[in-house]
Amino acid sequence: MNERTADPARTHALLVGVEKYNAGKHWSLNGPAHDVLGFRAWLQSCKVAEDRISSVVSAIDENIPALEAAGVTAKPATSTNVRNALNDLHDKGGDLLFVFWSGHGIIGVDQQRRLFFSDASEADKQNLDLEALLRSLRSTYFVGFSRQIVVVDACSNYEKDMQWAFQSPGLQIATGVPRSGYEQFVLLAARDGQVAKNLGKEHRGLFSRELLNELNRLGGSWPPEMRDVADRVRNRLAANAGPNETAQVPVYGWHRDWEGSETIYSIHRPASNIPSWKLSLTQLRRLTDALLACKAMKNPQVRDDVIALMIPEISSRVDRRADAASDVLNIIQTAASYPGGIESLLEAVGFFENGSHAYAAAQAVFAGCFPALAPAGPRL
Repeated sequence: MNERTADPARTHALLVGVEKYNAGKHWSLNGPAHDVLGFRAWLQSCKVAEDRISSVVSAIDENIPALEAAGVTAKPATSTNVRNALNDLHDKGGDLLFVFWSGHGIIGVDQQRRLFFSDASEADKQNLDLEALLRSLRSTYFVGFSRQIVVVDACSNYEKDMQWAFQSPGLQIATGVPRSGYEQFVLLAARDGQVAKNLGKEHRGLFSRELLNELNRLGGSWPPEMRDVADRVRNRLAANAGPNETAQVPVYGWHRDWEGSETIYSIHRPASNIPSWKLSLTQLRRLTDALLACKAMKNPQVRDDVIALMIPEISSRVDRRADAASDVLNIIQTAASYPGGIESLLEAVGFFENGSHAYAAAQAVFAGCFPALAPAGPRL
């Protein structure tokens, strides 16, 4: 993100940490409050003024002294307080806006990423639609901030049991019309379908810990080169995964509209510790049929785009065919020959399918064939 400069003195930040929920103690997390403190300290080390850093935190009781010791007098992370904090930023401007969120999250039945406020209960799961927030930040409502970095340490798994399989509108966020002349970098702790690990004994999220380690290594460089940082964090998480553990895979999106619209997504995942797959003829037939039911895979041009988003080793080695079924079959076989290839293929198709019923059905077929695609351990 260093094509355009940013001054720390003209940077604003909003830090949100949600450990305590109206739903009860079984929702509690021991980590987001310390995540907020870590990013607050990093911002200050980069010369971002304390009065330009807003914190909205609902901490469990044992972490309140740490906030007080750091001089943080944060309001609880309720839906009202987060909305007010965002509206306060509407009246401000500067070179860069940094937003960090740590807490519970899921991908809902509408395929949207949802982040839960502290006033979420079992009956009324108050939540923020992340994509709605990102659209608002890219609109004229936040015209004062042409550059934005948004970091989210929350789960991205699909919840299917009755407790979670709900469809509820997210917080209504003020927004304007789409605008040009902006740059937005979004870094998420986990790819679609994964949970984000919380290190309860360390009082922080795994992703937040590794990200802060990388940011602090830059020694106050501003603004940080987020693409490089994100790639290093993904490699660290892959290298630290256990031999029988699927690595947590952060993903990022980069939106720019300076001299014309441009959106760059990176969903490539590191290969370390991720198994390749051996497929039977029956599995190949089921997987080929499932992907061909997806609109993206029926179109040869879009199949080209799907391959381009996959692990680079795969995209250069697929033996292409004119016939759609043969082409998709070869894509699957090539993906299965590389560590992380099947996961990379699913992610790439999902980007173009945008939560379609056909893609959901394909995911079910893949999950049935490959139980090891299950995500890493939960936030504890």
